[in-house]
Amino acid sequence: LDGIVFSGGEPTVHERLPEWMREVKGMGFQIGLHTGGMYPERLAEVLPLCDWVGMDIKGPFNAYEKVTGVPQSGETARAGALRVLASGVPYEFRTTFHPGLLSEADLQNLAGELVSMGCRHYTLQMFRADHCSDKELREGHFVGAGISAGLRQRLKVLFEDFKVRES
Repeated sequence: LDGIVFSGGEPTVHERLPEWMREVKGMGFQIGLHTGGMYPERLAEVLPLCDWVGMDIKGPFNAYEKVTGVPQSGETARAGALRVLASGVPYEFRTTFHPGLLSEADLQNLAGELVSMGCRHYTLQMFRADHCSDKELREGHFVGAGISAGLRQRLKVLFEDFKVRES
């Protein structure tokens, strides 16, 4: 065992996260963090303890509420993303693509936003219906739906490191 990954729900919701991370770091383990960035102040506090961060970016920041159902969540997520980028900690930003929630135009817009913020590492994940508790999302899933070859190519040239996870 080389490291411990703090993941969720949302690990930064816990006030004691910095304490737990310091304890784990003191044991000699590396620390990974999976976050949505929704608590940017606590995220800023724990970033110096992290060796890697995976951040879920739900969609274009100005349309975040469409995916999260939470008003102004895009502003909070943008603040979290900026903190990750400013930290110098190795990271991966990733977006899960569900064709009922995001369009290819949304993904293109988001990519432009991320590039303008300085993001160089970005991954698209295809939605998987298994283990999804939301019946509407599960049943609205289009089997085999993915992103076009054209969008893949346009995104690949924008990022130093771009991946698509099919499963």
